[in-house]
Amino acid sequence: PQVLDYFFKSQHPSAGTQTALVISDQLAWQTFWGQHQDPSVTPPAVDFTKHIAVVGFGGHFLTFGYIVQIDEFVPLAGGGLEVRQTVFTPGPGCGTLPSESDPGQIVIVDRVAGGSPVVAVTMCF
Repeated sequence: PQVLDYFFKSQHPSAGTQTALVISDQLAWQTFWGQHQDPSVTPPAVDFTKHIAVVGFGGHFLTFGYIVQIDEFVPLAGGGLEVRQTVFTPGPGCGTLPSESDPGQIVIVDRVAGGSPVVAVTMCF
């Protein structure tokens, strides 16, 4: 996967939950980006004829310092993908900001014939 963005805060309705979204067309990308960021910020370019975007959300935390990393995609029997992602937590003694965060990561991956929606998310901490 190619990383487009790591983020610590999102305004998207899925922010704060442990989930993943698959975005497979330009209209859905524009809609997501308008909910995720300030709508005046232009989203990164994605060629949806060749790629899909996957957004991994790590949950809601009371401090900054958490990072989400999408590790791999595993095909599921009967179709679909499992998104495996890791939430890295601040280490002992690390300073953190006492401000709420909803961390995540956005990656693009090659489009596969027929598409493969995310049907499962595995989180590791």
